[in-house]
Amino acid sequence: MKNVLVISYYFPPNTGAPAWRPFSWANNFYKKGINTTIITRHWTGHENAWEDFIRPNNSPITEIINDHYRVCFLPSKRNKWSVFFSGTGLGARFFGKFYFFLLSIFGKLNTEIDGTLAFKDFIIEHLKQNKYDVAILTVPPFNMLQMVDLLHERKIKVIVDVRDLWNNMMLTNNYQPSIQQQFWDKVYSFHFKRWMKNASRVSVITPSFSEVLVNSYNGPIDVIYNGYEGDLFDQAERVKTNKFIFSVVGSIYPEQDMSVMLEGLKLFLQHKSSDKIQLRFIGLNIIPAISQSVKKELPPDFLYISDRVSKEEAIKETKMATVLSYPGWLGTKGIISTKIFDYIASGNPIIIAPGDKDIIDDLLFKTNTGESVFSAMDFTDVLNRWYCMWEKNQDILPCRNLEAVKFYSRENQAMALAAIINKL
Repeated sequence: MKNVLVISYYFPPNTGAPAWRPFSWANNFYKKGINTTIITRHWTGHENAWEDFIRPNNSPITEIINDHYRVCFLPSKRNKWSVFFSGTGLGARFFGKFYFFLLSIFGKLNTEIDGTLAFKDFIIEHLKQNKYDVAILTVPPFNMLQMVDLLHERKIKVIVDVRDLWNNMMLTNNYQPSIQQQFWDKVYSFHFKRWMKNASRVSVITPSFSEVLVNSYNGPIDVIYNGYEGDLFDQAERVKTNKFIFSVVGSIYPEQDMSVMLEGLKLFLQHKSSDKIQLRFIGLNIIPAISQSVKKELPPDFLYISDRVSKEEAIKETKMATVLSYPGWLGTKGIISTKIFDYIASGNPIIIAPGDKDIIDDLLFKTNTGESVFSAMDFTDVLNRWYCMWEKNQDILPCRNLEAVKFYSRENQAMALAAIINKL
């Protein structure tokens, strides 16, 4: 049996999207004969805004062992000078930008969430008593990449798991960064190359990340998708409702084009009653400007908008929907939110508006779980067709490709990573 150490800043009870990826490994690796230990920081489970994610938690070191894995929860730490220069005092305002500029130049990245500072000393002592064959270092925060050498020196094979790029806009078609952004892209690329040279492999959440990382790493790069939590979907009851529910579950960002969806919904709602239709935007209030724009465009009688909800509540909302929707990242390659995997697992039809002509559209095609549209009129036509089928109590998705859907489960993706680990 192989012993694997997973070093992840995020892990339950944190409910943010990054926590569920290492959690799926912890819950599934044992099926492939892998003993798993997790090193993370303390979380309360009530983190919602960014300020909650960076707030220190000084609870003492706690170790929990269950049938599938061991997890060590550590206190979080921030450099006292970083805290000082993040403040509002005169000295912080005057010297702060220069201080953080120098930190970044020398590779001290993501100082608000310093994983290396929080974990390094503990890991050094932990490795004196515990032997591991493989370590998985999942980032961001990118400062944790500095621990690759620490693990490599101790004869541990390292998989660097990249969940995000420092600048996802590099995936935009005809990417034309400003001079300032070109500078920072080169800084990050330099440090990635320096830190990852001793990694045995790199894993990424989407194939497009590989196109960027090949400039910083010349070893094997594996695609391990995010996915849906099959157990949570099985446990969540499908709430019955007598309304046609159109739902968007999760955050929408300013870079996404909502015009097709909003104009299409206005056309769709003409001559229809709020007694039969509800529009639910779950978690939209996280970015108030987006929430206000939706409230401005759509009639309030049909509308329900919420703050961020727990993972379990989000799955309930996903299963309750009649139709699920999301604006794709048209013009940008490889960006796929974890909510899309939940969507395809729900069994409900999906309409992407606009489509992305990339990974999301390809996912819908492979799983036969919905349609992508690029105009308000096409959006309305699809929604009206599905509405008529719903009124007649017909199955809107009679030919879902269940095998393709299953491929994108967290369990299946964890098994793919476990197979890679066992071959190292």
